[in-house]
Amino acid sequence: MKRFLLVMTMLTSILGPGLSHAEDTVIAEEATVIKEFGCIITPQASGLPSTLFTTDTHSVVTPSGNTVLKCFFDIPEIMMPSSTMRHTGFLCNTYLGLTTNSMAVTNVGGQVALTCQIKANSN
Repeated sequence: MKRFLLVMTMLTSILGPGLSHAEDTVIAEEATVIKEFGCIITPQASGLPSTLFTTDTHSVVTPSGNTVLKCFFDIPEIMMPSSTMRHTGFLCNTYLGLTTNSMAVTNVGGQVALTCQIKANSN
């Protein structure tokens, strides 16, 4: 039985009145770039004992329906892992919806890197 884990992105740059910064969202002909939104990762996705929060984030949404969401978390000293951990295939919320095309790498250097993708033309 496959476990599904949920990584939530809080759409503060869109939904949070007073929390949005106009300079954090760039709209271009080819893509929309969104930065500095709230992002959380659960212990099941990171391998750490607690949920982490960050605004060190970046998302690109293309007119063709593709999106890549990246979040970078700092690990508190008390939770520093003894080895690098890699988790894939968990449920992740992006600006275009949910996906299981996801990966989290938790490293001994003190960071968790989360990447979630939706490819419009993949089955």
